[in-house]
Amino acid sequence: MELFEKNLIVEHIASKLECWNPKTEEEQEAIEKMKKKNFDLLPIIRNGEIYEYFTKDSERKNIVIDELISNSMPLTHILDLFRINSEKKFFILKENKIDGIVAIGDLQKGPFCLLIFGLITNFEIMCYELIKKHYNSDWEKVISPDRLKDINNIHNEKKEKGEDIDKLYCSTLSDKIILIRTIPDFNIILVNIGWSKSKTKVLLTRINRLRNNLAHARYIKSEFKKWDDIIETIEKIKLLTLKIRENLENK
Repeated sequence: MELFEKNLIVEHIASKLECWNPKTEEEQEAIEKMKKKNFDLLPIIRNGEIYEYFTKDSERKNIVIDELISNSMPLTHILDLFRINSEKKFFILKENKIDGIVAIGDLQKGPFCLLIFGLITNFEIMCYELIKKHYNSDWEKVISPDRLKDINNIHNEKKEKGEDIDKLYCSTLSDKIILIRTIPDFNIILVNIGWSKSKTKVLLTRINRLRNNLAHARYIKSEFKKWDDIIETIEKIKLLTLKIRENLENK
């Protein structure tokens, strides 16, 4: 998490601003530009500074403080803002000047996808450690014969290449999710954070779906009805990862 906090920031997903300059364009030109490009807003620039913007309803609004965020804000923090209002857009401050804009659609960009893939990978590592702690080779009995055959094939390929890797590491996230749900400690974690088994099953399905979207270069929102579902899933990944880590450290 520390790696993500320090290195993946809002500036990496922000979009450059297109502005209306009253000195060079008529107001009607600005309105037509917004319609043509399907903008929800168009900043107004005067003497190199931006303090207000046009809305798509042709209103002028002043930029207020809760619409401003630092270019160095960690991407993990922008989720909190979009969770409150997923439709809101934020102007990016760099060296005390507005230098860009970020909307929820920018979460599709590479740096954010990298962040989410990292969080899911971290979650998968915690699942691996929890399984190793509670199972020896007995975990193989829980996995279906077809999946175990695939895992064995992958493991044998790795060994032929001289890669020192254990069999469980060759399993997929879906396999690990099946396994952790059979572990008493995992179910105790769920009780402690007030999650039911049925709702957790839905969450784990979402995590796997999100992971597959990222791994196969799909649109991150594929099979999710709304961005709020993705944001909620990410927040719960972080919490569940933390609680599994605490469980591993305390025993």
